[in-house]
Amino acid sequence: MKKVVGIVIAVVGALVFALSFSAVRTGFKITLPSMLSDNILMIVGAVILIVGVYLGFGKSGKKKMSEVPIYHGNNVVGFRRMGK
Repeated sequence: MKKVVGIVIAVVGALVFALSFSAVRTGFKITLPSMLSDNILMIVGAVILIVGVYLGFGKSGKKKMSEVPIYHGNNVVGFRRMGK
């Protein structure tokens, strides 16, 4: 689920980044408020894109290693970690 959300955020970031170019805005006939300059849109789009790529394709977190008991007779003498 986290991967899908990250990919969606990355696509939104790419769209915002693309809107920072005037050729794209004129091609699709999109007008933006005057307070949003090209540089602001480019920075915001790049940040959203980077966050989305990190969420979508970054490490999914540490995987917990399972421990298995080591027996000597009936007594547990230690634990062995299984997995990577």
